[in-house]
Amino acid sequence: MKSPKTAGLLLMALVEWSAAAFAAIPAARNQEAPAAYVPDGKMLEAVFDKAFGPGGGWSFTGAVVSIVQGGRIVFTKGYGFQDAAHSISIDPARTRFRIGSITKTFTAIGIGRLMDRGLIGSIDDPLNLYLKRFHLPDNAGRALTIRMLGTHQAGFYEEKREGWLRAGQTPAVADGPYFLSKMPAFLRPPGSGSNYSNFGLGLLGLALEDLSGQTYAAFVQKEIFDPVGMLSALVIASPRSVPDAAQAQSFYPDGSTTPIPQEWCLPPSDQPAGAIAVSGADMARCMIALLGGNPEAGIPALVSEKTAAVLMGRLGGTHPLVQGFGVAFMTGVWNGHALVEHGGRLVGTFSYLTLIPEAGLGIFVSLTGEPGQSNPLLSLFGIVPKIHPGPRAPLPVKVPQLNNLRAIALEALFGRYAPSIPTVPLPGIDLGEYTGEYVGGRRMQRSATTLFGQLFMTGSLRVAPDGQGGLRLGKIAGFRPIAKDVFWSDPALDPTRPSGWSDLFVFRRDVSGRITDGAYLYTDNVYDKVPAWKAPGHMGSLLILSAAILLTGLLSPLWAKGGAGRRIAPLTALGLLALPAAFFAAWPKMAVESLSYVSIRPQGLIPFQILADLVALLALALIFAALRPARFIPGPGFRDALGRWHLRLLALAAVPLLWTFWHLYLIGWNIH
Repeated sequence: MKSPKTAGLLLMALVEWSAAAFAAIPAARNQEAPAAYVPDGKMLEAVFDKAFGPGGGWSFTGAVVSIVQGGRIVFTKGYGFQDAAHSISIDPARTRFRIGSITKTFTAIGIGRLMDRGLIGSIDDPLNLYLKRFHLPDNAGRALTIRMLGTHQAGFYEEKREGWLRAGQTPAVADGPYFLSKMPAFLRPPGSGSNYSNFGLGLLGLALEDLSGQTYAAFVQKEIFDPVGMLSALVIASPRSVPDAAQAQSFYPDGSTTPIPQEWCLPPSDQPAGAIAVSGADMARCMIALLGGNPEAGIPALVSEKTAAVLMGRLGGTHPLVQGFGVAFMTGVWNGHALVEHGGRLVGTFSYLTLIPEAGLGIFVSLTGEPGQSNPLLSLFGIVPKIHPGPRAPLPVKVPQLNNLRAIALEALFGRYAPSIPTVPLPGIDLGEYTGEYVGGRRMQRSATTLFGQLFMTGSLRVAPDGQGGLRLGKIAGFRPIAKDVFWSDPALDPTRPSGWSDLFVFRRDVSGRITDGAYLYTDNVYDKVPAWKAPGHMGSLLILSAAILLTGLLSPLWAKGGAGRRIAPLTALGLLALPAAFFAAWPKMAVESLSYVSIRPQGLIPFQILADLVALLALALIFAALRPARFIPGPGFRDALGRWHLRLLALAAVPLLWTFWHLYLIGWNIH
């Protein structure tokens, strides 16, 4: 096995190799920036009216859209309800939407304002220069800088699970020991790929607090909300009811809806990464301020032009052909038009911010709603039962996702996304070298939640030939090679799918030419290629097979009347049956399909961890019993002999179960 230092050097060489390989890709079709585009406000309004109107076919509670251009508001408009239960319509000037990770851009603006004052010297300064309560350790011998954290290239594992705070819970004190307890380990060397990290942006927010001597909420209020005149904006720092907050519903196939409780908040470490709520009209003012301001409207520029170019320029990324990052801001190109953007995702809310600086254009969309969930265990198998029996006709539940919100205006303005290199087919590509399983970089570090992180978060990606000269990535076939290690899925082949999101996938190699990882066009993590014995998909299949065999242990009393062997097998089977129930007992009581997982509190998984350890001990006992079957099933009869062979079969099934339990951190004490 390579040492961490050797692996780090190889990965750094990989990045340099990728840049060299990119230089050999055919020239881009759009070498020059297009002329500034002046949008037709009426056309854009009609586009959103169609999307969010009755004919749009989408399920949602409420939505708001704000468009700005040239320092003025083109339009801001609400759709649906702020509170459907009381028939309160969306008011673009008053209704507050939780914007989730768009909050990160406000944290970046704060960094920029301190740079303009000279309180922060450079984005390449180590963050430790500005931290007082917490000392950030080095990664692979390198100090972590503002650039690394802002571009999500610090190399962190997914942050340790704390759980979102619900009504009645008190937020922790955000002191040094608290951040130390939240500190994740390092997954990869810094600068070797962008793995999205809420903890990393939380550290930038901590630096703002330490430099200003204020809380994060007080800092953004004074430095951003007040100067821009964002009267509705606030940081939700405690699990409480927020006045004029957009209330979300979950939507079920039987046509029914259920309100989603909104009295919750993010833990202190994540507040600079996702805790702001704001109206659509105030987001319009913010976009104008980001695009240079409008003194006549009383909206100043938030940062200098020089600093804005740093914050919103491409500072890093996984590969030149996929989305990059400035300081928190995401950067990309849509058919020759440079984009500066960020999405936001929380329980019940989807939001998207897109800036097109060349045109002075800003687009903000936020929407409430979720696909309904009756039982999270059943949902794993694609089963969504009717919760209100009766004559209701099944309805398609199509809640818009971030990629939908992003594409509405961009496709209307610039057409469906096309890559910046010619989509020329490349015959003779060896698809076999890409085949395998890839694991998303946003994964847990030695946690009992690893298995469920694979199920509910980035998970794994299976790559295989699709039989038509291209690759199948997960469930989607039709990715065709258009350049070395670059595969393109033409969205025009499926007009119902929004473009500009997962249309492109690039693979990266190490210095020896071996495929190591890859990333989608719109990327928030690197997918690492893993050997078959470490592949979650293979482990999951093996675990299911092992569990199925071990469940036959319930029948063991039929084969052997006496002896300890007939007791161990049924207990093992009962433990396996109880494991899912133990996990989902900790599942938060939210009637939503997605993101409920991230609000699980680790303490709630203690029974699950104890039960998993007990099942592992019973599996070991089965193996031990199978080594001396005559002692555990001592009878001479036919049924006893059959019981001994059954015991051997159960022991064989226990071996892969123990291996997968160990690899998925279900053995030991891994609650965090």
